[in-house]
Amino acid sequence: MSAAAVIVLLVPFAGYAQDAASYRLMAEDFSLAGPASLQTAVWADKIAKLRADRTEVQALAPRAHLKPIAQVWTTTFKGVDRSYVVSAVNSGCTSSSADPNSLTCPARVVEIAGGKTRVIANFDLPISSVRGEYGFDASSNSQTRFMTIASFDPATLSISFTEVSNGEMSRIDVRIKLQ
Repeated sequence: MSAAAVIVLLVPFAGYAQDAASYRLMAEDFSLAGPASLQTAVWADKIAKLRADRTEVQALAPRAHLKPIAQVWTTTFKGVDRSYVVSAVNSGCTSSSADPNSLTCPARVVEIAGGKTRVIANFDLPISSVRGEYGFDASSNSQTRFMTIASFDPATLSISFTEVSNGEMSRIDVRIKLQ
């Protein structure tokens, strides 16, 4: 299946446990110093380490004036009474010089229901992406040859993953049960 065909899969998720859906994990920044956000809730237990890491990088390059941000690849499956957030953080990732557009990063699936956040799974997730203007940021999302896709399966109440690398799709051997 081509990357163009994958885009067709990116359709709205109508309701919890009703419709299957597939979404691309989109690169985005989130503030480590500003007001609380969805990603600060997802990574609440890691915010202090992310801040310390960013401060360390700033100390190594003081003239860079780096913003206090973290970068994630994320998507959300919204249902009637709950949402599931998939998020992989660009911190502590491993990579290979043989495949510069692939990283393996800490990831988690979080359930948000009734205003409460619950971590369902922590795992390592292969991420296929291209560096943007300032790292793996929103400008990374403009290309479609390298991406990671999360798919919700209502029959099994699980989320699985697919990688698109250089336009070729392959299944990632990670499946997260939501219950």
